[in-house]
Parts: sequence; C-alpha cells; structure tokens
Amino acid sequence: MHGRRNEDRLYGTPGDVSTRTITLTGNDIWATAPGRGVVFQNAGITRFDPNFDVVGQAGPHDFYTNFEGAIAAACKVLEA
Repeated sequence: MHGRRNEDRLYGTPGDVSTRTITLTGNDIWATAPGRGVVFQNAGITRFDPNFDVVGQAGPHDFYTNFEGAIAAACKVLEA
C-alpha cells in the first residue's frame, strides 16, 4: 500500500478546532498487486467537517464508499 497526499486545515476561528475543516488531496491510499495493477484506492479530494465527517468528495474512494469491497478485493489478490 502507498499514499501521497496534501492535507490542508482551515480554521473559521484561528486556533478553534470546532471551526476547522480538513481537506485531503492526492492519493490518500492505494494498493497494487504485481500483474493486477490497482486493487483499491482513495484518490482525488476529500473534505471533512470539524467532527471528521466526510462532507465532500471527488474521485474514486473505495475505502470510504465501499470499505468491505476494498477489503474483499485485497483478500482475493492475497488468496491467488
């Protein structure tokens, strides 16, 4: 598994984490397998509110949208 991302924290009120949003851009996580390519990935942009709930996304996000499917895909590759 690999990951390379940028993380931006924006505070509505400086220093007040209850007003903070976090934006992740890039490849948050992806897993590849020899001869199979990408098994699953979270890539693009994800924005979280102060409670760390996802409030916006763009791009493929296997872990966030289909965690069970991403794990099943990884297990299938490991069984081969």
